[in-house]
Amino acid sequence: MVETARAIVEDDFFDAIEVSWVKDPSVRRNLFSLLKSSHIHVVFCAGGNIIRERVDLNSLDQPTRRRAIQFTRDLVAQAKELKAEIFVLCSGPDPGQSLRSKAASALVDSLVEIAEYAGSDMMVSLEAFDREIDKRRLVGPTQEAVSIVSEVRQRVNNVGLTVDLSHLPLLNESAATSLEAARGVLVHSHIGNCMPNADSHPPLAVPGGCNGVQELREFLMALKSIGYFNRACPIVSFEVKPTRVGESESLIAQSKGVLMEAMSGLT
Repeated sequence: MVETARAIVEDDFFDAIEVSWVKDPSVRRNLFSLLKSSHIHVVFCAGGNIIRERVDLNSLDQPTRRRAIQFTRDLVAQAKELKAEIFVLCSGPDPGQSLRSKAASALVDSLVEIAEYAGSDMMVSLEAFDREIDKRRLVGPTQEAVSIVSEVRQRVNNVGLTVDLSHLPLLNESAATSLEAARGVLVHSHIGNCMPNADSHPPLAVPGGCNGVQELREFLMALKSIGYFNRACPIVSFEVKPTRVGESESLIAQSKGVLMEAMSGLT
């Protein structure tokens, strides 16, 4: 993990890096030392951990929700140790239409508690996933995500929204519509790809994928139109996976190429 991170921090192309759960304390210390010396912006992404560990921050079963909050707080503690500026999480599973309102209220309470624990030096960002195709999360459509974040912000200030390009096709949303809706609460963005039936994060512009140069260009233009790039630290992160072992270096180069081509068409 440390050597993987080193490849990013030593590349002048990148000003930020995203990390996740590091179980080994010694590895975590080494990673912190590397990140501290690099002066790179750090984002901690907990969504994958939350999904894999079946953590449900919107559970209507109180003991289950308390365990979920404690699990997430433990990850926040790791994020603090790594000096992360943004902590990205996701909701629990969608309980179905009849229970969504109650689940949303439970999620609001969980987010408030986690944000209070994170403190003013860290932004907690809720990432919207698909609801019907693959990950099947409560959150969900961008407008509903905005409503939840706005409700949380009535009680704490350090909560915002992550919009991921790779999730928009699975939500049947356009970049322009989603980002305009998120304008007031957006704090972080992901660029990536998906397949029509899977949130699998293949490389951008691969055959059969949903997002290529044009879709990325439209996403960047929408970010620009809402003033995202005028902020102090507007992080846009690749979230892509190698398709085979040993492909990481070529994947980084390919991702850069797609991004630069998309940026060349911005006005």
